Amino acid sequence: MKAKVSKVQLSSRLSSTPAILVGQMSSSMMMMMQMLQSSGQMPAQGGMDMPSDLTLEINASHPTIINLNILRKESPAFATEVSQVFLDQVMTSSNIPFDARNSFEQSQSIMEAYLDESLIGTGQKEQVPSQSKATSEDPIIIESVPAEDDD
Repeated sequence: MKAKVSKVQLSSRLSSTPAILVGQMSSSMMMMMQMLQSSGQMPAQGGMDMPSDLTLEINASHPTIINLNILRKESPAFATEVSQVFLDQVMTSSNIPFDARNSFEQSQSIMEAYLDESLIGTGQKEQVPSQSKATSEDPIIIESVPAEDDD
């Protein structure tokens, strides 16, 4: 997270949002710089750098922040993964460009861990093939629920 954010502070202005990223450069300018860098028109090194002065303002009373803090105490490694995905979501909502390639893998890892944990208590964990045993021939079953008529 240190590579993306230079400072974290409590926000007094957020009420319904868990966090926001703020910086000196506008999101439009950052997106333009990223497009120029990715097209090779502006070197990533030696040219203008993406902003490094981003401040993550958090709403300490928001349930997401409270739960992340609880998770940090109970499972620091998992909390780090969840925090990275959370930061990527905050960057997206703040219109700050970032490399989203790793975000998908982190989201997938978190979802698998959550589902594994959820299924342990139901006794259905044994019925779910593990990733190492699953093959392309394993069926994926999606049940549809008929829609209720509003008549």
